[in-house]
Amino acid sequence: ITTQPVSLALCSGSAASFTTAAVGAGLTYQWQLSTDGGTSWNPIGGATASTYNIAAVATSQNNNQFRCVVTGTCGSATTSAATLTVSSNITISAQPVSQTVCEATNISFTSGAAGSGLSYQWQISTNGGGSWTNLSNGGVYSGATSTTLTITGVLGTQNGNQFRMVASNTSCSPGTSNAATLTVNTFPTITTQPQSVQIC
Repeated sequence: ITTQPVSLALCSGSAASFTTAAVGAGLTYQWQLSTDGGTSWNPIGGATASTYNIAAVATSQNNNQFRCVVTGTCGSATTSAATLTVSSNITISAQPVSQTVCEATNISFTSGAAGSGLSYQWQISTNGGGSWTNLSNGGVYSGATSTTLTITGVLGTQNGNQFRMVASNTSCSPGTSNAATLTVNTFPTITTQPQSVQIC
């Protein structure tokens, strides 16, 4: 065996390919599958080339192992096992809701996602969704990397800001929630004071 198959971490629906190479006379190939952590191995029907392809992996194949037995004129050799790790696709399961509040109010935006090994990141847009910036905890923000973003003491300058959550893992395309708009009503302020008058 000159080339060992390599373990893969993929999102469900992705294509997978395991490849080996060997030297010797009269070589034939047979890929094998283990679904019990390498305790037992079974030949895969039709998998008799140096490369074994899976058109679209499924979450039911998570942690399956693959190896190839190469047989030649003078015996056989077996590759090391390659593990297939399959993460489920990321879907947004709960969308954040736009809110209208008075300034200095404490509010939260909540979202949710389904998938494997997820991490979360809230983003803000101050130009109507034209561009987005990752939020970090501090100031009025907390929970910037959780499913619930909390704003403590909403500022009047935050009126019209939009917020969304991005869920991601190492294998799948990120899932992005809808944008929720924050409308802030400010406290009334006196712009013109009454003037004292003196009359007859």
